[in-house]
Amino acid sequence: RVLFPLYWSRRATERSNRTFFPLYWEWKAKDDVLQYFFPLYFRRHKEGISSHVLFPVFWKFRTREMDVKVIPPYYSLVALDSGTKTRGVAPFWAYSVNEKENWSDFEFLGGLFGVRRDGDQKEITLLYFLKL
Repeated sequence: RVLFPLYWSRRATERSNRTFFPLYWEWKAKDDVLQYFFPLYFRRHKEGISSHVLFPVFWKFRTREMDVKVIPPYYSLVALDSGTKTRGVAPFWAYSVNEKENWSDFEFLGGLFGVRRDGDQKEITLLYFLKL
């Protein structure tokens, strides 16, 4: 179906496409979904990779190895293969932990002050390089 020049819609056996120019576009196939609401929203799912963006307030990306969420200034990253979890409020603080490998890391103001725990050992860092 076409309502030229603003709207297009096509359907085939394994895919479909719908466009309301210039604000909306959607494309669907067996293992692939792509959707735009111009200029603020984007969504894509393809072969284990997922993306959602609501600009500028929310980003979410997921692969087989990593899960990332951002609601500025907050962020969260999870390495699914290693089990490392990181979250923070940029640029003020960040906290990482890996329970499998028994370590954690806290940084304040981009590393001006940090505390790292590895098992029973604790290390404090000042000004990026002074280790106490």
